[in-house]
Amino acid sequence: MEVMVKRCAGIDVHKKTITVCTLVGSLNRSKPKKQTKEFDTTTRELQACAQWLE
Repeated sequence: MEVMVKRCAGIDVHKKTITVCTLVGSLNRSKPKKQTKEFDTTTRELQACAQWLE
């Protein structure tokens, strides 16, 4: 199967926090780099999450 996406993210949403996990990199050469980060659900923290994902 051909890899279509080299970057993806998943978000686990809770009342007071969200947890974001990203995978970046090609599956053809090696394992993609995995990063996980937790943010509060305040406006400031959600904006920080958006910047982190960019």
